[in-house]
Amino acid sequence: MKGRAATRPSASTAPHNRLDRKGQDVTSSGGQVSRIDSDRRLRLLVVIHHLSVGGSQRCAVDLACGVHGRGHDLTVAGPPGPLADLLVEAGVPFVPLEGDKPGAAVGQALPGYRRLLDLTRELRPQLVHSYELTPSILTYLGAHLRDRMPMTMTINSMSVPDFMPPSIPLQVCSPLIASEVHERIPNRPGPVGVLEIPTDTTNQYPGYPG
Repeated sequence: MKGRAATRPSASTAPHNRLDRKGQDVTSSGGQVSRIDSDRRLRLLVVIHHLSVGGSQRCAVDLACGVHGRGHDLTVAGPPGPLADLLVEAGVPFVPLEGDKPGAAVGQALPGYRRLLDLTRELRPQLVHSYELTPSILTYLGAHLRDRMPMTMTINSMSVPDFMPPSIPLQVCSPLIASEVHERIPNRPGPVGVLEIPTDTTNQYPGYPG
């Protein structure tokens, strides 16, 4: 309201406990999600199309920071941009892919392809999670086909192009989009899931910068 300063909600007021895949409570007494045991830690690489301020990439950064906060060994790669500062603040390793060109044709992204292939061979992640078209295609043609590296991809556009590899697990941001993909490609071998855009009510509040 007018005349009142915006206040930041406290994480300790989170209304619900959080459960792991086995239904066990992983929320500490302060309302913060506890870290995983070392024997359950995953080695992950998240590849983002760019780190300018925007919806899909902000979602990718927030989820990456959350997974890192759980104790997983996670690295983010992508062209540099303002959202990289959030990764640095959260202690998430960030590798700039200087040669990549967001939104450019795959043929124009060959330097990014080579750097990404080198990076996956260096880090040897158990899973690569790519966001949007170019990173997904480059990961598929490189680390997945050449080195058999497991991958999944998230497309937060309002439609998924037919040329995206059908064998790769796909996440979209709406049940309607998922239904459209199923109807258009009924025999798609890779699963299609829904990963709706989350709202971080703890760290993004009225008056939050940016």
